[in-house]
Amino acid sequence: MAFHQGTTMVCNNLDNYQENGLSPINFMISTKAALYNTLKFTEKHIWYIIKNIAKHYKEKEVDKTKYGKPQLDKNGSIRKRNLRIPTYPLDRIQKTIHEFITAQSAFPDYMYGSIRGRNHIQNAFRHCNNVYFLKVDLKNFFPNISHRQVYGSLVKFGLPHDIARIVTPLTTVEGKLPQGAPTSCIIANLVLQNVARRLHDFARTNNLTFTCYLDDLTFSSKEDFRALNEKILNIIKEEGFFPSPKKISYRKISCEITGIIVKNNTLDLIHEMKREALTNLHIYHYYMSFLKQRDSLFNLSYPNTFSNAFLGAPRNITSPQ
Repeated sequence: MAFHQGTTMVCNNLDNYQENGLSPINFMISTKAALYNTLKFTEKHIWYIIKNIAKHYKEKEVDKTKYGKPQLDKNGSIRKRNLRIPTYPLDRIQKTIHEFITAQSAFPDYMYGSIRGRNHIQNAFRHCNNVYFLKVDLKNFFPNISHRQVYGSLVKFGLPHDIARIVTPLTTVEGKLPQGAPTSCIIANLVLQNVARRLHDFARTNNLTFTCYLDDLTFSSKEDFRALNEKILNIIKEEGFFPSPKKISYRKISCEITGIIVKNNTLDLIHEMKREALTNLHIYHYYMSFLKQRDSLFNLSYPNTFSNAFLGAPRNITSPQ
């Protein structure tokens, strides 16, 4: 369970891929025949779907949440997130494509979002020993990734051009990456690799720590690096992404990174969430999981830290419907 509920929450959890009746794909697809065989649909059927791609999505509006609670706008109304969810058979095709890309990908250790074996807690942990923090959120992340960027990233990933020309329209709609499709997060990571590599190299040259959690970019250092902020933002823009002006923040000593508070060489949850854990069963279990992961990262004794950090059982726990 993850309560960093930003962009990542729309990416389906496909860790139980084999349990869904699908087999892992451990080879690079190099011919159209191999692609159709892997997707388990005929060429005619695949092209029918591509030509009618918009009809294979349903729109869904969900509440935007943070720390397990709905986010409110300035008028007190619940903020909404618009998703485009693929329907059968496109959803099954996209799950197969997701597994194929996942099996063949090796993302660098500074990328954490929607990558198996990595999570938002590990992402925050990388910044734990630092004092100054810059956070940058990419505006309209999925819609701003174009089909051209997707195609170019698939080719760079290793797909032949003719295969990429088929996979691209199967994973985009109206020339954009749809928010809500099972392939969107893994493909977004492929697209992000260029800008992430440039930012990592810039950070290393200037003694900064850099991590990327999909649209959440974080930089940190023991020394004040405010003078470098403009150069960082320019690199992002040069690579075709758009920093959200309202979500650029530069902080000292304490910083919230992917839902985790980084302060004084340790990690914690915000006070409101810990208080909510006393009465909310979902958040309580998430808090217990967080403590265990945190203590594992710091090589601490989980039972002792658990007892000190959260005394007693939750009171009057309710499970949200």
